Amino acid sequence: LTWRLAVTAGLLAAAAALTRPEGIMFALLWPSAVLVQTVRDRRLSPAALRPGLAYLAAAALPVIAYKAMALIYFGNLFPNTYYAKGGPDLDTVLGILLLEGSLINNGLDLLAGLFGFAWLALGLFLIAFGLCIIAKRAVAPLVFLTGATLLALVTFMLLPRDWMGEFRFGTPFLVLFYPTLFSMIWIANDSLPKARFLSQQFPALVIVAVLAASSILVHQFRFARFYDEPTTPFTDVAERYGDRFNKAAEILGVESASFLVPDLGATLFVSKLEVFDMAGFADATIAQSLHKNKKFPHDYIFNDVKPTFILTYSYSASLTLLDSSPQFRQRYIPLREKIDPIASEVVGRTIYSGDYVRRDVIENRPDALAQVRAVLYGSPGM
Repeated sequence: LTWRLAVTAGLLAAAAALTRPEGIMFALLWPSAVLVQTVRDRRLSPAALRPGLAYLAAAALPVIAYKAMALIYFGNLFPNTYYAKGGPDLDTVLGILLLEGSLINNGLDLLAGLFGFAWLALGLFLIAFGLCIIAKRAVAPLVFLTGATLLALVTFMLLPRDWMGEFRFGTPFLVLFYPTLFSMIWIANDSLPKARFLSQQFPALVIVAVLAASSILVHQFRFARFYDEPTTPFTDVAERYGDRFNKAAEILGVESASFLVPDLGATLFVSKLEVFDMAGFADATIAQSLHKNKKFPHDYIFNDVKPTFILTYSYSASLTLLDSSPQFRQRYIPLREKIDPIASEVVGRTIYSGDYVRRDVIENRPDALAQVRAVLYGSPGM
């Protein structure tokens, strides 16, 4: 181990930590490698101490500098997504150690996404690693890759379940798993008996090819299904929340019109309104309120933001509980409203959701109200 290698590894660990908050987990790789070496040699090598300090400095200083800037400029150490979604805490870590069912199922679901069956992926991984040890080829890079893959799996299990699907939070694991498994298969091939008329690496090539083909088929099926039925279709959201509400604001003639909405991505691409994020990912006040109090900040919305339009449905309606606030009914008129079965089931009582407009911009303007509804939903009878 050299100090230059240690500095490079530390900077890479810092880059991972600054990319996403959970990336800090990968900073454990270097000390884990030192621990493995210490256990193997049954002593702590003095030669590892200086590189270890260099690694610590290279990993910590960029993170500390960035977090200090974030605290000064934004007032928070972590991004809004951490607070809005609820980051992992000590209870989550203890849940993994105690094999809590829901957390373990998160990991099994991710493993199942590789070849269709969770235990197949896990079994292949363990068998290949065992054969590498038998072949006496468990070299340092392989151990390092294996550790990084397992850390990525544990990190995914620590994170909240992603309602969007397709394992967005599992990207580091998916990137690491395949090269790690295929490398282990290639090395484990040395423990197999040699065939007289075949290349030594022929069995490994066949196994890798079969696994790659099966994984491609599994992913092709899932991707086709997701393509046909996306969780939140971009074009639908852009047209429904962007174009239509742009026209509604023009009809009302409101200057600096604003919109409180749960689906931000596609809306921001086309909306001419000032858009506020109901989920808190782009609004620190909402994110912090959800994190600390677990309650949507009604006073902030009705007294400070005062959005021209509000849109809620399903889980967003159960999150905001707008209809429980007297200010909401006093200040907003429904453009379209209904009892929301999903939100009602989540909360345990009747919850309404729909599209709403601020009362002071539409009251006593029946023609404008009819025009806005026609733009948003079509003319009556259509």
